[in-house]
Amino acid sequence: MITLSKCDVNSIYLKEVVEWLNDKSHVRFSSQRFLHHTLQSQRDFLESIQEEGHEYLLGFDDNRLVGTATILHRFPHKTSEIGLIIARDLKGKGYGKSLFGEVCNYAFRNVDVEKLRSGCLSVNTPMVKILESCGFKKEAIFKKEEIFEGSRVDTWFYAKHRTELVVLTI
Repeated sequence: MITLSKCDVNSIYLKEVVEWLNDKSHVRFSSQRFLHHTLQSQRDFLESIQEEGHEYLLGFDDNRLVGTATILHRFPHKTSEIGLIIARDLKGKGYGKSLFGEVCNYAFRNVDVEKLRSGCLSVNTPMVKILESCGFKKEAIFKKEEIFEGSRVDTWFYAKHRTELVVLTI
C-alpha cells in the first residue's frame, strides 16, 4: 500500500529524486529531460511551489521511496493538476497506478477540488494506461504540441471530476 508524505527542502530523499530527474532515459517523456537538476534546484523548485500553495508529495511502499507527485492547485477554479515520477527501478511494476490513485484520493479528500487533471505525450503509453485505469477521461488534444525524439507529437490531457467518484455505502 502506498503512503504519502509531504516533502520539505531538507528531505533526505531529494538526492535520489535528483538522480531520477537527471537520467534522461528515465524522464524521456517529460520536459524535465531538457533541464539539469541539482539538489539546490530541486529545493528551489520545492520552495517555489509551496509558496504558491501547491504540494510536493513523496510516495512510499513501507519505507521505500517509490515516486513523487506534484499537485498544482488552481484554487479559484477548484481544479488541480497532478504530475508524477516513479523510481527508476520500479517502472512497469504497478507503482505508477498505485501512486497516482493515492494522490487522487488524497486530493479529493483533503483539498477543496472538484476536478483533477493530468497530461502526457500521446506516445507515453504507460502514463496513458495509468490515467485511464484511474478513471480519467481524455478531454483535450493539443496536436503536434511537443517534439519527442525528433518528431512532433500530440499532448493529451485527461481529467476526473469529483462527481464521477463512486460512493460506496455499507
